[in-house]
Amino acid sequence: MKFSRLKMEWPLHLLILPGLILVIIYNYIPMLGLVMAFQKFIPALGITGSKWIGLDNFRYLLDLPNIWQVLWNTVYIAVMKIIVGLIVPIHHGLSLEFVVRRDDLHEQNLQLSALHLPAECVDQRLDHQQHGQSE
Repeated sequence: MKFSRLKMEWPLHLLILPGLILVIIYNYIPMLGLVMAFQKFIPALGITGSKWIGLDNFRYLLDLPNIWQVLWNTVYIAVMKIIVGLIVPIHHGLSLEFVVRRDDLHEQNLQLSALHLPAECVDQRLDHQQHGQSE
């Protein structure tokens, strides 16, 4: 009974395959790189040839004189990225919502242009830099 059910549902199992492959590639394979934190990693020797040193890399890091400043900077940058990453899109979305509700079409177009113009300018600047054109 089980084999016949599997035989009927094999197309459904094939649908899972692309997602499963992506999970393995992006979630599990990078975990192999965590091994380097516990090795005296030498690129020429690779992960399997480098000497295992355990927690010595972490002891070295924690013994640095400016470790607290480094940790503070890391936490500060991460928190600011979260705040800016939440506030800016929420403000942008709310601004668009209120603009769409207005009756005055000219004012609506002006506000929408003001919201999207900075992004367009950045896109144009990146295009010029990628193609080697000067400003």
